Amino acid sequence: MNVYIMLIIAWGAGLMAVFGGFLAHVEGKANTTVKKEFVHGVTAFGGGILLAAVAFALVPEGMKELNAWQLTGLFAAGGVTFCFVDAWLQCTTGKNGTALDADSRSRIRFYYWHAE
Repeated sequence: MNVYIMLIIAWGAGLMAVFGGFLAHVEGKANTTVKKEFVHGVTAFGGGILLAAVAFALVPEGMKELNAWQLTGLFAAGGVTFCFVDAWLQCTTGKNGTALDADSRSRIRFYYWHAE
């Protein structure tokens, strides 16, 4: 592939991020159910892409040092740790976390921090 084509594609991807930010600024807050669901869908899609990128980039390196069971356990432990940190931050700061929906967040808060 030509270097100039790769540069155009990379610049296009970067400009789409700027365009998305501008569009979000113009559109305003997610104050309707449809907007909230759309934002949740985009966030979930982006999280899935990020998880896949981490898995494809780091799992092969981890397989050089760990066996499959260790790698799977540590990968799952990282996800569980993230969920607990997200719930803890929501409880202590009062801001909504991104990983858990409101119903799951309230159950975790009740069982682990007795905040309700």
